[in-house]
Amino acid sequence: MTSNRLALSLTLASSLLVACGGGGDARSPDRPNLRLDPETLRLDFPRGNVLPGTGSNMIPVRLLGLQTDQLNTNLGPELNVTRAASWTITGNLRDPAVATLADDIRNAGSLRDVQDIISSVRLLTNDSPLQGTINATYRFGQQDYVRSSNFTVAPPVPLGAPYIDGQAAIAFNPLKPGATFKTEYKLLQALRDIAVQENQTGRVTFCSTNTDIVSFEEKPYLDSVETTFTSPFTLSNNTEIVSLEIYAMSAETTPQLTCDQLGQRSDPNDDSSPLIEAVARKTIQVIPAIVTSMEVCSITNPAANICDPITGALNQGFVKQCKGLDTNGNLITSVNEPAGEDVQMAAKLVYTNPQNVNQPLLTQYQCSGTDRLSWAVNNVPGANIFDANGLDEEGGFGDFISQSAYEAIKANNPQNKVTATFVNSLDDNGEPEDTISADLTLKLTDATVSAITVNPVDHIVDNTVLLNLVGAGIKYDTSCTFGTVNTTQGACSGGNVSWSVVDDTLIEVDQNIGASVTVNSVDQQTEGSTVLKTTYNGTTTNGAPITVDTNVDVKIDPIVSLRLLQTVRASETPPAGAPTDRVEDPFSCLTTTSPTPEPPAIQYHAYALFESQKNAEGLSDQDIIDIKANDPNSGYFDLFFDVTNQPQVTFAAVPGYWAGNTSADRVCFSASASDSSPEPAIPDPSDPDFDPTDPSQAPVPTDPAQISVAGIVVANLPNLFPAGAPPALFSATSKGLLEPVGINRFATVCIRVFIDENADQKYNGPEGQSVGEPISYEGSSVLVTNEGSSDLCTGSEGQVETEQRNSPNQQVTLPAFYAQGLATDPLLQMSDDSQPPAAP
Repeated sequence: MTSNRLALSLTLASSLLVACGGGGDARSPDRPNLRLDPETLRLDFPRGNVLPGTGSNMIPVRLLGLQTDQLNTNLGPELNVTRAASWTITGNLRDPAVATLADDIRNAGSLRDVQDIISSVRLLTNDSPLQGTINATYRFGQQDYVRSSNFTVAPPVPLGAPYIDGQAAIAFNPLKPGATFKTEYKLLQALRDIAVQENQTGRVTFCSTNTDIVSFEEKPYLDSVETTFTSPFTLSNNTEIVSLEIYAMSAETTPQLTCDQLGQRSDPNDDSSPLIEAVARKTIQVIPAIVTSMEVCSITNPAANICDPITGALNQGFVKQCKGLDTNGNLITSVNEPAGEDVQMAAKLVYTNPQNVNQPLLTQYQCSGTDRLSWAVNNVPGANIFDANGLDEEGGFGDFISQSAYEAIKANNPQNKVTATFVNSLDDNGEPEDTISADLTLKLTDATVSAITVNPVDHIVDNTVLLNLVGAGIKYDTSCTFGTVNTTQGACSGGNVSWSVVDDTLIEVDQNIGASVTVNSVDQQTEGSTVLKTTYNGTTTNGAPITVDTNVDVKIDPIVSLRLLQTVRASETPPAGAPTDRVEDPFSCLTTTSPTPEPPAIQYHAYALFESQKNAEGLSDQDIIDIKANDPNSGYFDLFFDVTNQPQVTFAAVPGYWAGNTSADRVCFSASASDSSPEPAIPDPSDPDFDPTDPSQAPVPTDPAQISVAGIVVANLPNLFPAGAPPALFSATSKGLLEPVGINRFATVCIRVFIDENADQKYNGPEGQSVGEPISYEGSSVLVTNEGSSDLCTGSEGQVETEQRNSPNQQVTLPAFYAQGLATDPLLQMSDDSQPPAAP
């Protein structure tokens, strides 16, 4: 009892000292307030430091700094002092300069204030990159603190075709006819070796295949085009999803193209002239559904690209980091968050159709949503965890109070309940009518770090830079264990993490301070090993910085086998015994419309076997051929590495069809191969010298009059393909995702994947793994068809695969599909009732 009383007395005395300003610990009221520590100032490029030299693009840069209470340093949250600095650009950037500073500092949402560097002159694609330096000067007291960092202005080399960026699924309350919803779309062009896309929205006219549902703002467009959707659903017709397209027509032709010219002949007087095609298309699913359940989660120290700037969607790669989501039926009501850090809230939204219980669910993760998703925090006097700026009501982002402020209120158990509210529909006065809410309690914990973890991401072989794959560096990020009792995991604060390399002649890092870093070879030719050092400089449990060493190898390791796999779709059954949901599939159907909320698509993957693995296992060339992803008895497939997301990995969808995985030819049969095709061309079926009985040529049916599609008999028609748009293209934003182009289509494409070693976006070399660029051992045929013709696929998959297995050079089904597409696909596009005039 005495010892208990003594402990209690000491505790009370300590509390009194703190309350009266004595004791001198972090909770003391007489302790100096937090202020910026100018020694920690750093420049941060949240979107990367490569500026596309398009004459219109820009990249943001920020000046950030940690805080100090004059006893402790490196305290969060980092302060953004961009607006208080003066900015200049120096370097050999030509005259007139190819890069300039924006006139004003811009508020960029969760990034807060940014200074934009603007491309002011368009570079030619064969120009050399130019180096510039941006300088920020910050006045603190009587001293100027200058921070400088290099950036690159790179020539814009297009990568693939332009694409429309924006929401692919639009949901309406099925019981609110005539409801409207506004969103935005952009036309973007991906650029080689540059993380930022070129915005080409101002160069096109946006159109729709259904003007009753979609309307666009009047031109000229600026950064994006405001788009209004009107619900097509009525009280008696609200059970089926509506598919439509939006598309972009070039506004730079003379005369300027109009929306109603899509699918028409470029020369109205010449029936063999090419069809007028859109610059880009996007399929939109208009869904009768409302949010019927939702969950709230939080992400500590979010990355700059965590939320889509247009749609507000949470980047799918960060879903696993979101704390608070229901797991295995366990309801989570609270999570811990460390003091002095940043947070991004997100909501998991599940849509269902109350008028159709059989309609598949649509699940989305949103940080924000135009006038539909909002955030609120309850006020707890003496225990609030957010700083003076609070949690942004629209964007769901905020900063927590500092570690010292947390210590001052620690006894009050600081916590706040964050509530997300989603509006399903509005009443006649435009006020929220049908809403749903969910909440999550955030409990503030000690920000002291006890451990850090360095994680390789976007890599092939752990901690190995492969010189034979240019651009295949390694990205590392860091995660911290915060607190000592109620610990929590989260990304480390960027301002507290520094990076260095023992041998900086072998590898280099793209930044010295930041939560993540990308490691690359210095000269792309020297092999060797070195150490990457990662140091956490913030407050730690033992008071000393925490350093983690990572061994990094740099070597040449040629690819000896490349394999093409496909994700098994929900409507398919994986082969018996298949060890993975990624399988070899020589034939698939891709419908242009979908009865589900998700747009139609097929996901492909590239897997590579490297020479080192082959030699280590003593595999012969025949052993490698015998390895089958679908057959667990073949073994060794675990030696293959997923290389899908590597820059040089290129997926190709060539008009034609695949010879078959058991064929000796192993080629794409195509009458329209071009320089961008990974296969050589074969004779045109309309060519007088074409012999359909020659198995070395594409074996098309000898009597096309026996073939019909949608009631159109194919007889004595010229070879019109490819007169219009390709039937399917690989996504510019999701590597390996094959998407249909257009709604009324009937054509086949042959799928291959290869390593574009010289970055010219086309396959170089004859077939085979030992000559030319590595190309996949497997291929796949895809029949692209509208929903009305999809019944053709019901028995075709088994039939095609049987033909390919038993007699690959005497196939019937695939050549028939291919021949049909050659003649009828252009006709279907020209007579497409789903594409009426839709000029804004």
